[in-house]
Amino acid sequence: MPEQTNHSPLHSTVSSEASSPSSRSRINNRRSSSNNSLESIHLYTTPQTQRKHSGGEGTDSANSLTLQSIATARSSLSSQSIQSSSLQSVSHNSADESTPTWKTSVRRIVSVLNLVPKEKTPQEKEEEQKLREQGMFLTRPAICRQPLKSVSRFCISLSGCGFLGSYHFGAVNCFMKNGQHVISRLDRVSGASAGSLVASILLLVPEKLDPALKVLFDLGEELIHLNFGALTPGYYLNERLIKIVDDFLPQDISRAQGKLYISVTRKKERTNRLISHFSSREHLLQCLMASCYIPMYSMGYGAEPPHIDGDACIDGGYTNNLPDFDDIRTITISPFSGHAEISPRDEANFFDWKMTVSNQIMNVNLQNIVRGAQALFPPSHAVLQSYYDQGYKDTLKFLIKHDIVQRPRGTEV
Repeated sequence: MPEQTNHSPLHSTVSSEASSPSSRSRINNRRSSSNNSLESIHLYTTPQTQRKHSGGEGTDSANSLTLQSIATARSSLSSQSIQSSSLQSVSHNSADESTPTWKTSVRRIVSVLNLVPKEKTPQEKEEEQKLREQGMFLTRPAICRQPLKSVSRFCISLSGCGFLGSYHFGAVNCFMKNGQHVISRLDRVSGASAGSLVASILLLVPEKLDPALKVLFDLGEELIHLNFGALTPGYYLNERLIKIVDDFLPQDISRAQGKLYISVTRKKERTNRLISHFSSREHLLQCLMASCYIPMYSMGYGAEPPHIDGDACIDGGYTNNLPDFDDIRTITISPFSGHAEISPRDEANFFDWKMTVSNQIMNVNLQNIVRGAQALFPPSHAVLQSYYDQGYKDTLKFLIKHDIVQRPRGTEV
């Protein structure tokens, strides 16, 4: 009886697909993928099973297939073991520390990507400091490159910093006690905002530096106990400052003429003005208040700023927060880390970013962000005291580095 052929639609469809070139390529791909699967299976089978799959004992094809599968499996297992070991180490470190989830995630990313900077040797830190100072002096007048021992005229410039003015008090007190080489040759003092207040006290009544520091601490404590600090409705910081500064300024201000430089900002033009000549004591007081005036912060919303010679003027920190001069050796001081000669030295971050804010180059880091907040919303008395101590220490390091430490009686140490 002749053999019957199945002519069902399913059979004809399969036959037509198998005969087309595209279907043959898909079939070959399936075969290659199945061969790869068999190669991975060979690693976990016994030698007898491997011989069964290969179709015979001791054949060349079986040996080559087995060796190839072992190599493939070893490479995949080694990569998996590396990933698992790194993840285990990260999870072990994070498990030891009881930190919130987001901190754990950040630490994992930093650890896996190896973003944590290595601990630097003292030599590397010294080289980094030299490079930092070279970059610092490249942005300043040529007169700043002279050795300090050969300088005959000095200017001390104090940056705007709000309640962190305690840092300036520490720096100035260190100059008074250990920097007579600078104080005896001090021809000019400049400042912006809170720096202008400290500058006026240094030049006119240096004997009142300690009482003025105590007033700063008391004013900080006063604001801490307010719900919104200086922004508390009904509280006007500028009125408090006028009374405080008026109590400290002497009646004779002749010494300030041409020596005290106060940075203010013309509100309308948004330009800077350095005022060094004062027609009266009241004029000097108005200049100091204008240099410290922050719109909406000092006197509330809608208040009119002080007027100097017919111009409405606001905080000098908006346009020139750290005055510098071309004709005199200026020592710049700031509680914000950056290019100021006397300033905190923060540890270098992975990204050493800097930015220029109102003529002052500062580091972009978390420490300076915190300092900026503390300048407007004062921290505790202990923190303000620590800024005073830091200013004193940083200034003493500066004097020792340039070998100009000199006590009031002339004793060099």
